[in-house]
Amino acid sequence: MDNKINQRTTAIFYTSGLCNLKCRYCGIHKSSVLKQIDEVLEKSFEGDYYFNRVKKFFPRKDMLTSFETWGGEPFAKMERFHPTLRKLIEYYPYLNSGYSSTNFSYLEWTNKFFGLMDVFGEYSYRNFHYTLQLSVDGPAYINDAGRGEGVTEKCLMNFNKMVSLLKEGRLPENVNLFINPFIS
Repeated sequence: MDNKINQRTTAIFYTSGLCNLKCRYCGIHKSSVLKQIDEVLEKSFEGDYYFNRVKKFFPRKDMLTSFETWGGEPFAKMERFHPTLRKLIEYYPYLNSGYSSTNFSYLEWTNKFFGLMDVFGEYSYRNFHYTLQLSVDGPAYINDAGRGEGVTEKCLMNFNKMVSLLKEGRLPENVNLFINPFIS
C-alpha cells in the first residue's frame, strides 16, 4: 500500500460555506455564490456521503485518529456534522481528537460549541481531546476595525459564557479541551 495512505491520520470537513462576518481583509468575496456552496454542503451532509468518503481514504480502522472542521465559520452549521461524527466515532476506534477554528462572535455560538461537545459525551467510554482555536485580531480597536464594530464585545461575551459553563461542569467528563487563542 502507498506510504502516503499509511501516513494519513486526519480528516477535514467543511461544515459551512458561510461566515457571519465581513472582515475587510478576507480574501473570500461574500456573494450569493457562497450561499449556493453552503446549500451544496448542506446536501452533502445528508446520508452517508462523508462517512463513505472517509472510509475510502482511511481504509483501515486504525488510521483515522483526528478530524478538523473548517468553513466559513465552522460552528455556524456544526450540527450538520454531528451524524457523521457519530458514525466516525463508532467505526474508527482510535478517533480521539478534533480541532476547529472559530470567530466565536454570534449569539448561538456557545450552544453550537457545547452541542458538538455533547456528541463526544455520548461515548463516555472513550476519551477525546479537542482543540478550539479562538480567532481574534488583537484589542477591540484593531479587531473591530477589521471584523466589524461590536465583534470584540460579542467574542468576549461568548468567551465568558463558555468559561462559566465550563466551571459549571458543562463539558462532558470524557473531553479534554484545549483553547488556543489565535491573535493575528
